[in-house]
Amino acid sequence: MTTLAVFTRDLRVHDNPMLAAAAAEAEHTVPLFVLDPAMARPGFAGGGRQRFLAESLADLDRSLRGLGGRLVVRAGDPVEQVCRIADEVNAGTVHLAADCSGYAQRREEALHRQADQAADDAIRYKRPVALDAMTASERKLVHEYLRDRGDVETYSEGEEPDRHLMVAPLR
Repeated sequence: MTTLAVFTRDLRVHDNPMLAAAAAEAEHTVPLFVLDPAMARPGFAGGGRQRFLAESLADLDRSLRGLGGRLVVRAGDPVEQVCRIADEVNAGTVHLAADCSGYAQRREEALHRQADQAADDAIRYKRPVALDAMTASERKLVHEYLRDRGDVETYSEGEEPDRHLMVAPLR
């Protein structure tokens, strides 16, 4: 069986719980890192951060090559890319290192605030409210966050990269 090992922030081979679990489970492990377009937004990553990430990925690839593997790097929405690569390599499982960074937590909190505001507006004005375009993973987070609210429904409209989430009052 093949498994996909998706790196997020922990870009090391030595003592990496996600990579160890993936390697222990399968005959073949495909290491993957996805360059999320959100990381290129102004104010998120200056030249120094981008350079550090490139150097860290190169170091990770060297370490993996020393073990007989190689790092697959893709750019795009993380959810879409993970699904695409998992399908391409016929992965039976996907191992993902959780991103619990301060940025990830702040982004999730901001999405929750936007979702709550949109839901309140949809109910108050009795009409659907559109959120700004966001990645598939962000839309999924908002869909799941509002799912159990009981007074609104969510759906996506538009085409990538301008696909956005709609929040509508339940009828």
